[in-house]
Amino acid sequence: MGNEKIIVAIPQKPILKGEHGRWGIPYGAMKITQELKENGFDATLYDFGATNNKDSEITHDLIPQHGTSTEEIKNILGEEKPDVLAISSQFTYLWKNTEHMIDIAKEISPETKIILGGNQAEAYGEIQGLPVGGNIDAIVRGTNPKSLVELLNSDEINKSKEMIITKKGKTNVEQFTPHDYSIINIENYSGKNHMNLPTEGKAANYLFTVGCNNACTYCQAPVMHGKQKGRRMEVIEEDFKNLKSRGIEELVIFDDNIVDLSINMVKELLELSGKYFTGLYLEGGIETSKLNEEFADLFKSTNVKGGYLAVETPNISLMKKLSGKFNSTKDYMAHIEKTTKLLHDRDIYFYTNSMCGWPGDTRENIQSEIDFQKWLKDDCGAGWSTFSTVKPFPGTGFYNVNKNKIAKGMDWQTNSKAYYLCGESAIFDGKDISAQGVGNMVRGAYEKINGKGLPMSPNPYWKK
Repeated sequence: MGNEKIIVAIPQKPILKGEHGRWGIPYGAMKITQELKENGFDATLYDFGATNNKDSEITHDLIPQHGTSTEEIKNILGEEKPDVLAISSQFTYLWKNTEHMIDIAKEISPETKIILGGNQAEAYGEIQGLPVGGNIDAIVRGTNPKSLVELLNSDEINKSKEMIITKKGKTNVEQFTPHDYSIINIENYSGKNHMNLPTEGKAANYLFTVGCNNACTYCQAPVMHGKQKGRRMEVIEEDFKNLKSRGIEELVIFDDNIVDLSINMVKELLELSGKYFTGLYLEGGIETSKLNEEFADLFKSTNVKGGYLAVETPNISLMKKLSGKFNSTKDYMAHIEKTTKLLHDRDIYFYTNSMCGWPGDTRENIQSEIDFQKWLKDDCGAGWSTFSTVKPFPGTGFYNVNKNKIAKGMDWQTNSKAYYLCGESAIFDGKDISAQGVGNMVRGAYEKINGKGLPMSPNPYWKK
């Protein structure tokens, strides 16, 4: 292909539990657009789920969608007339919106080539309702931003009569170059209460590293990104200068379990962040088993204001299967009390989450998770105690083992209400409780502990 016009697009996103929120900067789609432009393609990124205009009129499962209206999407695609529409569909519950966008594009221009990337491309063939061939011309797998460029340069997409599925391209450290933030409108990704966090000024999300060294069988991060690998310090600082020049005041750090890194590495990263930003939020998770006074003092000295505290489960038999770090509930709760005190003594606030709805789960186990979250909020000062139901993400070992146990009639991969925080249902039936019953227990407990909706305001982190 030559000078074809390419639109990299992200679908509209659902509004759940009254939450509009601000979705994070789409670094993957932004990097792909940057790679295309650097290789001579006329490429533009449209994030149809992050615009700050009125809600879209389309609904799926009676859930309104946030972002660009369908009519406006039609106008944009009609004016741009792209040769290629490359859709980054990151989450399985966005699939209906992805199909909606494909239908719009083909209605306007049947000749437009449709390419799918993101997590759904990795799960190709496993997602319920994913059309085989038809309106999709190519599936680009993996996280290497060069994969799409290589496909387009080969011109195979114009020659092949069948859908193309690329080999899985992996990202290496050398590809972590500074981001071109001019590709996006930063105003769509910044502001107070950024991504449901209590940021006080304009904030943006960032990742120091990609991938994860933990081997949780239910998590897609190791499947998609492999082992943890980091950006070079000069790249990070260049990004920070660009963000700062665009008015960003605070940083929401999404690295999975940042305390997995050495104390010296975390010190270097956070001190550099503190040089440019007035507040830091560790949204990727602070693993309690590794949090100590040295890390807590470092957080305080670098202006960390809050974050997500990654607690485990009070169910010791399940904990031993997941991590095996504690021998009794009593020992674990004593550890949590000590950990939360480290944070509160330094005015660092946090929220927590419990996962429920494992295959064969019981009412007793779910109630123990509910009691645990209530204890975390009432006795340990968690600003926000949340629940999520276990998801069998395609591509993970957990999915491979449990995909035949999904509750009958549960199309979770396209049902936003079942997918998201405190949804209408779990994915698996329990031993003595249905998937619907799990959802009812969790949702009722969430509202009893936190109140209805998401606590966007007032500040969801507060001192006990």
